[in-house]
Amino acid sequence: MTPRLPDFLIIGAMKSGTTTLYEYLERHPDVFMTTPKEPNFFSMDEVFGKGTNWYGSLFADASANQVCGEASPSYSRFPRFSDTVSRISQTVPKAKLVYIMRHPVERFYSNYVFDRSYGFSDSIRETLESRTYVLETSNYMLQIEKYLEFFSREQMLLLLLDDLKAAPKRVLSEVYEFLGVEGNHATESEPVQANPQGRNYMARQCNTNLEKIRKFPGVKILKQAVPSGMRGRIRDSVLQRLPDSRLGRWVSKRHTAKAEPLTDEIRQELLARLAEPTTKLEQFLGRDLSAWRV
Repeated sequence: MTPRLPDFLIIGAMKSGTTTLYEYLERHPDVFMTTPKEPNFFSMDEVFGKGTNWYGSLFADASANQVCGEASPSYSRFPRFSDTVSRISQTVPKAKLVYIMRHPVERFYSNYVFDRSYGFSDSIRETLESRTYVLETSNYMLQIEKYLEFFSREQMLLLLLDDLKAAPKRVLSEVYEFLGVEGNHATESEPVQANPQGRNYMARQCNTNLEKIRKFPGVKILKQAVPSGMRGRIRDSVLQRLPDSRLGRWVSKRHTAKAEPLTDEIRQELLARLAEPTTKLEQFLGRDLSAWRV
């Protein structure tokens, strides 16, 4: 039996509102979004190696009248993940692609702060020198042009995070129309503010500590005493609630404070390095992006 595969992909950009967009779409009754949010199927070799049957299993619970999608920002990190776009085109050549972008320097810095939760202790300067892909992710035209080698322009919806923040109803209506689903303004009744800076760090720490606790003597016995269906709900509740608790916010704030500040000198250097792709994007979109030059 042919597995169900996605009708659309949110391909990025990383740290540009993909989680917010994912959560808005997850509220729509005619849209099915995967859990986890980021399968990273097409970008990461070890995940792609699981095959399309595994990938299709992520969409198995979707009803026939729903459109299926997932959101993996790693899909717009060329050339770090150089095979991503060709894999997508070979597997789901008719998929619609949603790409949301933000101020390129702010995206870079948010990415730098985020990476610290993975153990990177590089300074901003070291990041620019040794992990060039962090800055290349903010070269949005580089990413768009790579997709246009394999997909038509009509298959891509290009959005700005600033627009989603300022006018979510208008932007989501555009997304719904692009995906071919009815506008459902109930999805916008409660604004989403997903992944504030530092929250991912706390969520990851919670997950790591839960894994350690599982190995403690006696925990296995206690685990067996709890019905299997309830175990997952308890774990998900902890992971969801603790990062947003007072303790979680305090830990996240401390983590974020450890990051090197973005000085005006480095900001100006980044603006200069990204000036040409920003101009190309401005011309490509046919809109004013002067706010991205300061």
